[in-house]
Amino acid sequence: MAHMMTRGISATPPRSVGYWSVMVGGIVALLLFYACILLFGQAW
Repeated sequence: MAHMMTRGISATPPRSVGYWSVMVGGIVALLLFYACILLFGQAW
């Protein structure tokens, strides 16, 4: 899956980099938010 993503990113035009960075940033933010909820839930 990582190989497909790297190949897709390298094949995308430069103007699509911003779109991909926004998508990746949103996914990472959601994962971090979910991880914080799990950590705080375990702390309780």
